[in-house]
Amino acid sequence: MAQTAGRGEHRAEAVLRELGGHGYNTFTLVGDTINTGLRLETNAPVGGVLIGGETFRRLPDNVVVDAIDGPRVDGKEAEVEAYALNELPPGLTPRPSHRSRDSVVPQPSSHSS
Repeated sequence: MAQTAGRGEHRAEAVLRELGGHGYNTFTLVGDTINTGLRLETNAPVGGVLIGGETFRRLPDNVVVDAIDGPRVDGKEAEVEAYALNELPPGLTPRPSHRSRDSVVPQPSSHSS
């Protein structure tokens, strides 16, 4: 199956809201963090990953990225700080999560001590 979408990752605080009532409740994430992550995702090339500045700063030095012109987001004067993720170092792999957002986590060693 061919990939038809890119992925976006943005790190910051978000707000979890409870919505509903009378026997129906749902939860949703809202705020600037979620909107920025969505803008990164919708601007990512097919099969590619765009990450925000805070995500980039949390990654190891040997992650290979290209700084790109970030997307414009309503309510912000400057473009969003964005990087195209090109290569992860050995030992790091994307961790699938809800929808298409990924987090990079160290993988456990294959040998025990």
